[in-house]
Amino acid sequence: MIDEQQLNQFNIKRGDTKRFIKPSALIAACVIVLVIALGGVVAWRTWYFYKLVKTGADVQLAHTGNFTVSPRAQNSVPSFVDGKLIDRAGAPTFGAQKNAPITIVQFADFECPFSRETYNTVRELMNTHAQDMRFVFRYFPIAEVHPHALKAAEAAGCANDQGKFWVYYDKLFQNQSQLENADLKRYAKEVGLASGVFGACLDGGVHYKEVMQDFQDGVRAGVRGTPTFFVNGQKVEGVISLAEWEKLLTYFKK
Repeated sequence: MIDEQQLNQFNIKRGDTKRFIKPSALIAACVIVLVIALGGVVAWRTWYFYKLVKTGADVQLAHTGNFTVSPRAQNSVPSFVDGKLIDRAGAPTFGAQKNAPITIVQFADFECPFSRETYNTVRELMNTHAQDMRFVFRYFPIAEVHPHALKAAEAAGCANDQGKFWVYYDKLFQNQSQLENADLKRYAKEVGLASGVFGACLDGGVHYKEVMQDFQDGVRAGVRGTPTFFVNGQKVEGVISLAEWEKLLTYFKK
């Protein structure tokens, strides 16, 4: 049997062992475990996205904070759609013909600050890839957030009627803080449109149905807000840098 003296010695030894497990050691162990866990997550995500690209699966870049969400479309889900749904006949186009290897369809809001932020990048892509890229513009005015966006989109449609969509498109984005009806008519005159015809078109709401059709098509295709792009049918959301666009276009050219 263990007498009382031996038991006391045993308890002292146990206490000594506990004292050697310092708080700093426990913290270090926890940090090591956390780093290993995070490393595992990063490795898994890297492998996951590698597999997506290799298999041609959904390629998306969602940039939080660089995207205006529409209250009416925020729950839209599809991310890959048939080109017929997003490439409307008669929509403003730029660049190569329909057999181009890359078709980019943009849904944008002329009053959206993030659509404006991506404007220069889009124009740069048009300049450098006009021979191998077809760019299509679709209207997606978020009227609940941007009160001038709907009429600005209609005005762009009126400019398109006279064959000057893109120069008017430039005017709208370059003067985004001034989109009252009087401003829209002034820009029409500045770019050389027939003022009377343009004014009648704008005041008569000639392109209202067309603009709303674009919006509804976008919602069905999974557009949640602006800017949203579809590159050969695959959705890309938010403000994308020129370098990121070049990588995407290289991928889609393969």
